[in-house]
Amino acid sequence: MLSQINRSPVEINAGKSSPFVEIVWDDDHRSKYQVGQLRAICPCATCRETKGENPHQAIKPKTPNPKTEQSKRGLSLPLFKPEKYQITNMNYVGNYALGVEWQDNHHSIFTWRLLSEECPCESCLAERNSPSNNNSSL
Repeated sequence: MLSQINRSPVEINAGKSSPFVEIVWDDDHRSKYQVGQLRAICPCATCRETKGENPHQAIKPKTPNPKTEQSKRGLSLPLFKPEKYQITNMNYVGNYALGVEWQDNHHSIFTWRLLSEECPCESCLAERNSPSNNNSSL
């Protein structure tokens, strides 16, 4: 697993209308991420909180108003926003990360380590799910 942590990209392939971003690593491994998968692993605080990770305890949810809530439900489906999954720009962030700008004006920074650790290929998934990887080494 150590080699994955220290990987660096040698090539990044993506197109504005492509549903995939492919990274070719310096060890010749290829990672092909669906754009939605990238957005799902966005490490920013806003996205982590949306997923229920590390929520602010001081902020209390607003009590819904039954009169306005019913009319809002008929207008849209807030959970599905296609623009959320469209990349408008990508750039290198120093020599450690990939910056991604999304159609909905969100900005993500994916470190090479995170992208390597989250590689969706079958061999990486199998390695992450293997019992030997579940043991913590100190």
